[in-house]
Amino acid sequence: MVRRSLMRYACALPAIGLAMIAGVSIAAYPGVPASEALMLPQFCWAQYMDNMKGKGPQYTIPVWGDHGCGVNINHYCPALVELQRARKAMGVKKKGERLQHLRVAKKDTLYTWNGIKDHPSCPIWQHVQTTLVEVNALLNAYGQGEE
Repeated sequence: MVRRSLMRYACALPAIGLAMIAGVSIAAYPGVPASEALMLPQFCWAQYMDNMKGKGPQYTIPVWGDHGCGVNINHYCPALVELQRARKAMGVKKKGERLQHLRVAKKDTLYTWNGIKDHPSCPIWQHVQTTLVEVNALLNAYGQGEE
């Protein structure tokens, strides 16, 4: 038991240290700590960390233009936060919490997918499609698949 707790802390320390070094400031989504934001793909970082805004296109998702993803894209990074939280909610006692995170992740990923499916040049098109498959597979594992 103690060993497992130590392993959890040992895994979290690098992300926390990176957040402290980077001087992370969470703005738009105060419920997402820096340690969680740093575990997301880089294209989500500007959405959660003020110090990443304007640092480069790799930290955002394009909305307009030839490789734009459309306006529904703002729901995708919150979906990834929910998926991340679902992965962390382990054990029998956390099943309800995990399912709730998965349901929100599915809702937000579907919203995003419905907005970008006609934009195959969107740079994260495949990422969204893969996330939707993963969320559906996890929900199916709990018998909570297609509704």
